[in-house]
Amino acid sequence: MNNKDINQLKIIIVNQSPVLDDISEVKADTSLIEDAGIDSLSFIVLAIEIEKYFNIDIKMESELFEGDVKLSDLVLAVEKNMKK
Repeated sequence: MNNKDINQLKIIIVNQSPVLDDISEVKADTSLIEDAGIDSLSFIVLAIEIEKYFNIDIKMESELFEGDVKLSDLVLAVEKNMKK
């Protein structure tokens, strides 16, 4: 995944976050729940935005919907789904 795509993920995260204001605040280990304050509804919207941008399908049963998700987890999931 290139820097442009990672920055797009950061933009999507910031757009759904009630506490983050800038993509510079989003690091690889940024927790979407703890650090970004993203709740379950916002997470679903975030997943939909990722699906649209990357033209992929994220299954609701995906490991992304279990536990605390970080930016690095999103990058891996997107890369995995792009290969399909």
